[in-house]
Amino acid sequence: MASVHVNLSNEVIYLGELTLLRYKRNKKFGCGLGLYGSSEAYGISIVPIVVFYYRSPNKRFEINFFMPNEADINYSLTDKNKCRRGFSGSWKQLQTEYRWRSC
Repeated sequence: MASVHVNLSNEVIYLGELTLLRYKRNKKFGCGLGLYGSSEAYGISIVPIVVFYYRSPNKRFEINFFMPNEADINYSLTDKNKCRRGFSGSWKQLQTEYRWRSC
């Protein structure tokens, strides 16, 4: 529940709800579908959600999607070197990280 006004009334209160159905096959794979709905000042907004998770058997490659909000792709080059590509919110916030851990 949110409002942009101090004095609350039915015209300025906006409600939202998130519903997710997730299926976890095992520790390495999972997926799901969902729906986000909200009442905004401009009308009703409905957004479909897709969830996907995968981890490779050797645990070096990992994908975690919560679309359309977040995406994360990780790859371990070695036990101490990791590479990450991800975004949060919009493609303008696309991020790339390389992590090297010292001994």
